Amino acid sequence: MTKSATREAADLIAGIEAGATADQTKADIEGLGIAASSITGALPAIDGGALTSTTGNLLAIRSFTSAGTDTYTPTSGTNSILVYVTGGGGGGGGGGTVSGDPAAGGGSGGTSIKRITSSFSGTTVTIGSGGSGGAYNAAVNGGTGGTSSFGGHCSATGASGGNYAANHGVGGVGGVGSGGDINLYGSAGDSSIYSTSSVSQYEPSGAGAGSYWGGGGRGSSWAFGAGSGSHGGGGGGGAYQNTNQGQVGGAGLIVIYEYS
Repeated sequence: MTKSATREAADLIAGIEAGATADQTKADIEGLGIAASSITGALPAIDGGALTSTTGNLLAIRSFTSAGTDTYTPTSGTNSILVYVTGGGGGGGGGGTVSGDPAAGGGSGGTSIKRITSSFSGTTVTIGSGGSGGAYNAAVNGGTGGTSSFGGHCSATGASGGNYAANHGVGGVGGVGSGGDINLYGSAGDSSIYSTSSVSQYEPSGAGAGSYWGGGGRGSSWAFGAGSGSHGGGGGGGAYQNTNQGQVGGAGLIVIYEYS
């Protein structure tokens, strides 16, 4: 078949799918060089209306990002959901009282992922808060992040805060998911660096760990303050000097993909 005939055949098929009349279809067939007398029987009806009842289409993506509780009401027509639950990030530790004695960054919250096909409407959504940051010059650990959960279906714990210890600080331990089809650990925060040199006040503190969604806060130095965590990420640790305190971890979150 030539390229021209191929295009004509494609036009014929498109015409049938678009609901062409019998006379139009007959003319198109004759245009291909096929005698109308060679065509017998009725053309089948093609109706695309039945395709509207298919399932598994993505309807909406919902998210809950504020610490506390809420109630999930699905979008109309939702038959199944894919839920991502992430716990709160740990806070950054507060640096010590001597030069060159910074604290470590907080860990990130764990994550649980689960597909749910029933009993999800009206589920209680709980978002864990981020852990508190250690105060400036206080030589304290950062606070632990809270647990997030999607009812009794799945949950994820928050991370521990960045540690302070004399002459060193160890990064906070990540949380962990549970009850999901996939359960992930959060990452540990960065440890701090201690120095006894004459410029020890410039040594950086540990950065907060990023969660499944990222969001770890930067560490601090003498000149620059630490960053807060977000989306379950850990807060950065505090360094001695210049009022740089540990920062809060990011609140957890829940993301829901809704399918027909």
